[in-house]
Amino acid sequence: MLWVTGVSVSLSLAITFFGLIAERYPPAQDARWTTRLHTLIGDPTTWRDFAWTGLCGVIGMTCSICAVLALGAS
Repeated sequence: MLWVTGVSVSLSLAITFFGLIAERYPPAQDARWTTRLHTLIGDPTTWRDFAWTGLCGVIGMTCSICAVLALGAS
């Protein structure tokens, strides 16, 4: 029973590993790591991802603190 549950959950969540949308980043053509790093840093998509991650971190931390404070107050 546990094996069946594990397989079904793994198969249903495999979409998060493989994804549904095309890659948004440009493919790395040059073999030099400095060139690839420069291309990645210059890409606006990278900066939007950094901003989104930072914003979600701040909002998530704020919500967590509010939840712990509300639990402690009750």
